[in-house]
Amino acid sequence: SILVASQIAQPGVLRTDELEIWIGKKFLKRICGVYGHFGEIAEFASEKDWPKIESLSIKQVWLWMCSFDPLLENMGKSEIERALNALTYLLSEKPIDGSDLVNLMWAMIGLESLYGRGTSDLTYQLVEEAGVLLGKSEGFEKSVKTIYHFRSLFIHGKTPFPGAFFTSDGMPEYEKHFSKSSDASFLAIAILIASLQQIAK
Repeated sequence: SILVASQIAQPGVLRTDELEIWIGKKFLKRICGVYGHFGEIAEFASEKDWPKIESLSIKQVWLWMCSFDPLLENMGKSEIERALNALTYLLSEKPIDGSDLVNLMWAMIGLESLYGRGTSDLTYQLVEEAGVLLGKSEGFEKSVKTIYHFRSLFIHGKTPFPGAFFTSDGMPEYEKHFSKSSDASFLAIAILIASLQQIAK
């Protein structure tokens, strides 16, 4: 939990491979590392001027997370716990190809856990509720709607995307796809991080 808390409090502060925990000379356990690109996502958000990602105390966020079930045993009983569980998938190791699309799905699951009530009008709910929690900036509503539009086209098979064995990454069509998918993914993750920061404060 402390590693996840560090990524919420200060995105990109560390990335680790597999870790071993020892108490004195006694081996306790081995845990997975923390991956992801939260540092780049924080820079992306800063360039866009929304959402604002802050630098919080890691201890503060960790103590807040301790009020929930430990991540190793957490089945996501509450909205916040489901958002935290979704965030952990953004920090897990995954193949590079298609990772933006996978990350987008997990980020949106986290956001809809926090902001969604029911399963209808989710775009409107996210725009309204995120605007209240995170503040609004010029163009933020359009940005949120762009994320939903791209996700909808992808999920329903209405936009071009490369296959698993695709290698021609110099094609203009690929560059266009990559730009859209990475922007949507980065913005969705940035909103999720900023939201969890505000809730943890």
